[in-house]
Amino acid sequence: MKRDKIFYVYLLIDEMGMPFYVGKGCNGRDLEHGRSARRGNHGRLFDRIRSIWRRGHSYTINRIFTTESELKAYEIEKLLISILLEFDLPLENIHPGGGNLRPDCHTEISRARISKVVADGWKNPIVRARRIAGLRKSHSRPEVREKFSRLHKRTWANNLTRKKQAAETMRQNWRSGKIVHRCWNRGKRMNDAYRKRIGDQLRREHAQGLPGHRSVAVKCKETGQKFPSLLWAGKSVNRTFKNIYQAIHTGRRSGGLHWAYVNKAVSHS
Repeated sequence: MKRDKIFYVYLLIDEMGMPFYVGKGCNGRDLEHGRSARRGNHGRLFDRIRSIWRRGHSYTINRIFTTESELKAYEIEKLLISILLEFDLPLENIHPGGGNLRPDCHTEISRARISKVVADGWKNPIVRARRIAGLRKSHSRPEVREKFSRLHKRTWANNLTRKKQAAETMRQNWRSGKIVHRCWNRGKRMNDAYRKRIGDQLRREHAQGLPGHRSVAVKCKETGQKFPSLLWAGKSVNRTFKNIYQAIHTGRRSGGLHWAYVNKAVSHS
């Protein structure tokens, strides 16, 4: 006859008698922390255990509650963590307890602690290398790649989301100097002075109604109408500025008309 699982809530207590971790488990879950620390696993709890061993002491495990209901064990774990945190005990718990069985399992404090632990771990070269290796290994599986592909397609199918992400990426790259413009800057990264000069130039041209760095006046040979830039000339015949540029340099028509620069000194390279 199959026996029911027995769940328990346990405390890890240091040599001073102070609890530093609250957990819930079954079978030999409370012993797994020591095994992971001996294997050299990284984490706040494992570092705390190894620091106790380095001082020549050991920690004790105290199972304080047992039950056949996993939900009840989660509730006791969460209650005990909240009580100990009220006394400002330095617990190594990142999560507030309760597992994922309850919708309010994360609080603002727990989210902040998780973010700090993840950020601190990423700064560690060993942890970072392990995480990158794990990501590469998981992404080598076809089912994982297919899952992420579906997720990205669903996200980018929303026009509003796509515009927001593109705008935010451009804004961050511009502020950090990561934008590379091969025409203006020959593939070099923009420094602050160069970025400021280009920004001032664009703002000045837009204030004058000139659309960007292609603000070269052109005219239509047939009608004689003049336009402040290739872009505005293209808009007048429902064409792009590249079409007007190619028509000027090849002598062909664009939009059924011939085009030329107003200033004949403009280079035709």
